[in-house]
Amino acid sequence: MIVRPTSVSISGCGIVLGLFLLIVPLPSFASDTATNLARENAIVASLRARGLVGGNLTEDSDSAVIPSPPPGTEVRIYDAGRADRPLNATMTEWEEPLGADILSFMIIARDGAKQVTWWVLPGDSTGCIIYSYRIFDKSGHVVRSEFWRANDLIKTAYGQDFPASLYPFGPNGGMPPGEVIRALGTPSSGASTTMYTQFSPDSYVTLDVWVDGADEIVTPAGKFRTIRIVMRPNVHSFLPSWPGFVLKAFQPFLPRETFYFEAKPPYRFLAYEGVPGATGPEEKTEIVRYYVRGQSPAAAKNTSPMNVTLQ
Repeated sequence: MIVRPTSVSISGCGIVLGLFLLIVPLPSFASDTATNLARENAIVASLRARGLVGGNLTEDSDSAVIPSPPPGTEVRIYDAGRADRPLNATMTEWEEPLGADILSFMIIARDGAKQVTWWVLPGDSTGCIIYSYRIFDKSGHVVRSEFWRANDLIKTAYGQDFPASLYPFGPNGGMPPGEVIRALGTPSSGASTTMYTQFSPDSYVTLDVWVDGADEIVTPAGKFRTIRIVMRPNVHSFLPSWPGFVLKAFQPFLPRETFYFEAKPPYRFLAYEGVPGATGPEEKTEIVRYYVRGQSPAAAKNTSPMNVTLQ
């Protein structure tokens, strides 16, 4: 149902359930105000300067290239794949400032092919403004691409607006893993929140997210003290007509996804495990190293305190 960071489709590999092309004109993100128009013009100009789009958002740049992080940017490297097999994909993540907003990248490589995903995220709230991904074959040719932009033109099947903090649906779950922490704010013990991801052109799923405790985990990057965060679909959001007592009984059996973050700021994403859809094999992601571009990319050292009590 919900596809998460480890579920990548590259040249037919991985799990991708229902991809929807949501390309719409570019009036404004919410209304035709001068403020919104200036903001989207600035975003388009910044994306064009970064080489991610051409003359407008739905137009590819003249030369579709694999982006790389600029100097001074923290880069995080992960191994990913099925939990019952050797992890066979490499995931690279980083963020860049985009004015007052955030430009987030995820590049997944497997067997010589690559999937490049980027998001424009609002700096002052959760949700997504723009989402795009491309799959490149081994020769560097684009074999599939997807574009999504937040807007108030597409409604739900019931004619309602989507939540303002909506994330798209896609092969990376439509959100970078770090959005879980952004949605929670300070991830204190017992903290919880709600997130929303589009599931079809006219429907969305509510995701319940909560801090589930603290763990010590070991990854190729070392030993870390972590915050364990669980995400689970809210059954009522996709079965709204079912009786409440039935949904309450069914809810605990929905697949859970578990994210591990460093137990102190900046709360780096460290690991993931879970079933990213209604059915399917368990997936796993774990950090290999992180470094600052331009500095020596040495193996990451554990800088997390080993005795952390969540307040």
